[in-house]
Amino acid sequence: MIAKLPELPDLPDLNFNNLFVQTVLAVVVGTLLGLVALATSPKLAIVVVLSLVGAVIFSKYPEYAFLAMIVTVATVYDHTNTPLIPLVAGMDLQVIDVVWLFMLGKMILDLLIRRDRKYIHTPLDIPMLIFLIVGAISTMFAVTAGTIDFSDEANAELRLLAYFAFFFAITNLINRPVIVDRAIRGFHFLAALVGLLMLIQFVMGPENKIIPGRVEELRTATEVTEDVSRILTPGQSIILVSFISLTTFLLLDGFKPRHWLIMVGILLTGAGVIITFNRNFWAVVLLAFAVTFIMGDWRAKDRIVKTAIVGVPAFFIAAIIILSSSDPSAEPSLIHATLSRFTTLFSSDTTQESSLQFRFIENEYAAPYILPPSPFGEGLGFKYRPWDLRLDWFKEDGSVGSDLRDYIHNGHFWILIKMGFLGYGAFMWFSLLMIYRGLKYWRRVPGTQRQSILLSFSITYLGMLVATIVNPTFFQVFWIVVYVFMAAISETIIRWGTTDESNTQTRKAGLLGSAPSSP
Repeated sequence: MIAKLPELPDLPDLNFNNLFVQTVLAVVVGTLLGLVALATSPKLAIVVVLSLVGAVIFSKYPEYAFLAMIVTVATVYDHTNTPLIPLVAGMDLQVIDVVWLFMLGKMILDLLIRRDRKYIHTPLDIPMLIFLIVGAISTMFAVTAGTIDFSDEANAELRLLAYFAFFFAITNLINRPVIVDRAIRGFHFLAALVGLLMLIQFVMGPENKIIPGRVEELRTATEVTEDVSRILTPGQSIILVSFISLTTFLLLDGFKPRHWLIMVGILLTGAGVIITFNRNFWAVVLLAFAVTFIMGDWRAKDRIVKTAIVGVPAFFIAAIIILSSSDPSAEPSLIHATLSRFTTLFSSDTTQESSLQFRFIENEYAAPYILPPSPFGEGLGFKYRPWDLRLDWFKEDGSVGSDLRDYIHNGHFWILIKMGFLGYGAFMWFSLLMIYRGLKYWRRVPGTQRQSILLSFSITYLGMLVATIVNPTFFQVFWIVVYVFMAAISETIIRWGTTDESNTQTRKAGLLGSAPSSP
C-alpha cells in the first residue's frame, strides 16, 4: 500500500483579473521564454509555451493528454519534426514523451498526496508490468554483453516500450464517465478528420503530397494502377478502430435518424480504410462483422445481413463515386483496383508477391533466435541478420539508403527475438486476457454504447494480433497508443459493469454522443 504524504496547503488566491498581476506574469513568462529562445532555439521556446499550457489543461482534463498523444503520433502530423529536448548519454525527449511522463507523474503524485485517490487495479496490470521489466532487463543484458550498442535503434525501441506504460495512467486518470466520454468522442472526431484529409489527399494525388506517411501509386503484385493512390498515414490506426467501433454500435443499436453524425463518421473512416488498400485492415473488418454476427442477438444478425446485402454495396458505390468525382475517367481504374486487391485476400498466388517473399526471407533469418527462443531475448535494437541486398540497399553516392537489419515485419517474431519467451509470454498474456475479458463481459455492461465499445475494441485487438504477423504494429508508435487505450478503456467499462458507479452520469451523456439505449 502506498503511504500517503500530508496534503499540501492551499496556495493563496491570486486575482488574475488584476492588471498588475497580469503585467507581472506576462513579463516573467516572456523573459523566461526569451532566455530559452536565445539559449536554444525559437522552436524550443514554442514547445515550452505549449508544454506550460498543456500542463495546466492536462492536470484538469487528463483525457486531453491522451488526445494530444493521438494528435502527435496517430493522425496526419509527423512527430519526428518536433524539436527534441536533449538529456544525457545521447538520450532526448520528444513531445509525446513529455506528455506521457507528465501524466504518469500526475498519477503518482495524486496517489501520494490525495486521500480520496486510490490506485485502480486491473487484471492486466501484472502482465503489462512484467512485459516492461523484461524489455528493460533484456536490453540491459545485451548492452552489458556488448551485443548491442545503446544507439539510436536501442534508444528508439526502448522509447516505444516505455509508451506501453501509459496504460496505467489511462486506467487511473481517464476513469470517470464524463472523462471517458470526452476521450472517446475526441478519438472518433480525430479519426473522422484523418479520413477527410486522406480523401483530400487521394483527390490531389501522390504528386501533391500534403500529409505525412506513404502516398504512392497503388501496386498489387506486378500491376501498377497509376491513377489510384494508396495512402498510409500515421492515422491509419485510429480510422480502423473508429470505423469498426462506430459500425458495431449501429449494428447493435440500429440505424436511427439521431445517429446521423455517427453515420458521417463511418463514411469518412470507412473511406479512409478503403484507400489504405491495406488488405490486413480489410480482413480485420470482415472478422469484426463475423464475430459481431456470431455474438449478437437476432436483431444484430438481421442488421448485419441487411448491411451485407444492401449497405456494403451501397457504401462502396458511394465511396467510389466520391473518390472519383474529381476525375470521372479514374472510376473504372478505382473499381478494378479495389476489387482486384480485395480478391487477393482469398488467392494462394498472394504468397508469391514480392512483399511477402521479403517477409519470408526475414523469417528465415529470425528462425535461429526463436527455435527455441531464449528467456530474455537479444535486447531491443538488436540486429538479427546480416546485410542482405534483397532487403537493404545503397544510394547512388554509396551511402546507406536503407538498413533494416533490426526490423522484421512479423511483430510476434520481433518480441520473441528481442525480449525472449518471457517478454512475448507477458505480452500475449496481456493481449489475450484483454480480448477474453472483453468478449466475456460485453453483454453484462449496461447500455448499447458501452457494449459496442467493449465488443469492437476486443474484436479489433484480436484481428490485429493476426495482422501483426506481416506488419509489426506492436512496435509502431501510432498503434501502441491505440492498443493501450483500447485495453485501458475496456477495463474501465468492465469495472463499471460490475458496479452502479457511473450509471447516472452516463445516462445524462452517452459515450457516443446520445442517450444510451438497451440492447
